[in-house]
Amino acid sequence: MYNIYTDGAFNKLHNKSSIGILIFNENQQYQLKKKIDVFDNHIAEFEACIISLTWPLNLLGSNEANKTNVFLHSDSKILIDSINKSYAKKYQDYVNKINALQSNFNIVLFKWISDKENSGAHNLALQALNEK
Repeated sequence: MYNIYTDGAFNKLHNKSSIGILIFNENQQYQLKKKIDVFDNHIAEFEACIISLTWPLNLLGSNEANKTNVFLHSDSKILIDSINKSYAKKYQDYVNKINALQSNFNIVLFKWISDKENSGAHNLALQALNEK
């Protein structure tokens, strides 16, 4: 099982976004932090989710991914609500991408968590946002 924590960050002053992703699998931990070219915090959250589902898929390949369960955590209510409803008026293209990606895995569960519970991914996103 992969436990994934994602977060997006946006700096209105500088119009910059970033993502932070933590992935845990058995005794392994993967971290990703990077700037992305979007100008909206919600889109950054959706992008973080897409990238976080792409990563284990690329590591495993589609045959192994079909046997793998994923538990994705995010502090974005709009992301989790949109995925659970399979609908987001403004972000439907992102929801469709996420639905397509999750079909590669055995089971994908999404859970909203508080900012406090998501501090690892949040700190990675902030680090990327503040890097020059």
